[in-house]
Amino acid sequence: MFHGETEFSVELYIDAGDAEQNNAIFESLKEDQTTIESNLETEVVWEPLPNGRACRIKVPRPTPAPVEELTPDEQNELIDWGTNQMDAFREVIEPRLTQF
Repeated sequence: MFHGETEFSVELYIDAGDAEQNNAIFESLKEDQTTIESNLETEVVWEPLPNGRACRIKVPRPTPAPVEELTPDEQNELIDWGTNQMDAFREVIEPRLTQF
């Protein structure tokens, strides 16, 4: 997911259709923040998005330029990073979602 012109991220957008349930899922994951970040070996950005129904957690990566200005090598590196990060994200986050 691209955010702005120079940030790419792997994220979990939490929207189960109900703000209370979304917040419950978000808070449950946030309780495990230290373990999640340790397992991912990176800091996670926790966004409760209070003006909306949904919540989001993401692992961002700045890019040296907007995507359309990246070289093919930079684009491939971003794709590799995103693929690897998504696999790690799924491995760490998915088991925690089975209770919902």
